[in-house]
Amino acid sequence: MDYEDVSQCVKLCPDNIDNVVAEGVIIKAVDFFSYHGDIITNDYAQVQITQVIQGEAKIPYPKGAIRYVYDACNKLVPWPRELILTEEHWMLIIAMTSGRVVFLNPLKSKISSIIAEMIKTAYANISSNAIVFGTNGPQIWTFPCPKQPYNYECGYYVLTYIRDMLQHSNPITAIKAKFGGLSQYSKDDHLLPLRQQWLSQLLPLIYNN
Repeated sequence: MDYEDVSQCVKLCPDNIDNVVAEGVIIKAVDFFSYHGDIITNDYAQVQITQVIQGEAKIPYPKGAIRYVYDACNKLVPWPRELILTEEHWMLIIAMTSGRVVFLNPLKSKISSIIAEMIKTAYANISSNAIVFGTNGPQIWTFPCPKQPYNYECGYYVLTYIRDMLQHSNPITAIKAKFGGLSQYSKDDHLLPLRQQWLSQLLPLIYNN
C-alpha cells in the first residue's frame, strides 16, 4: 500500500486538545484510506504512534484488538484531524516603522500576553526611538483572518496570508477587506502550488546573496 509520507511529528489527543496521550507521525493527511476493512473519511488523518504517554487511554477509532494507545504503538491508525497537535505553530507578525504591529494567527485571533511581551521586548532591543515607537512601545493590531480548520495547516495559512497581501498595493487594506469576510481558505487553494511558487521566487535570491 502506498502512503503519502508527510513525516510531521505531532501530539495526539483522544477527546480534547488539553489531553495528550501519545506522540506520532502523520503518514497520510489527505484523501480516504482503508483501515481494517473500513473506509476512513477525510475527517481523519493516518498516523503512526511512536511514543506512548497514556497507554491505557482509549483511542478515538478503536477497532478489533486495537483499542488503547498501548495497542496502537508503532501501528498505523486513524486519528481525528481536530485532535492532532503539531509541534510548532506558525503566526504572522508584521512590524511597521510607525510603531504598529499587525498580528495574524490562523488558530485564534486573540494575542497571548506572552507573545505581546515578546514583541515589545524585540522593539525595545532594536530601537530606543520613542518618537517612532511611542512611549508605551508598539501598538499591536489584531484582525479577523481565515482560520485553519484543523491543527496542522498553520504554515499553509500564514504563507497564503503573505501571498494575498503581496498582491495588493496596500497590504493593510487587503487584510481588512478580504480577511474580514473570509472564515477559511477554499480547499481548491492547495499548498503544493503555493510552496513551488515561493521556492521559485526565493531560491534565486538565496543563491545570489
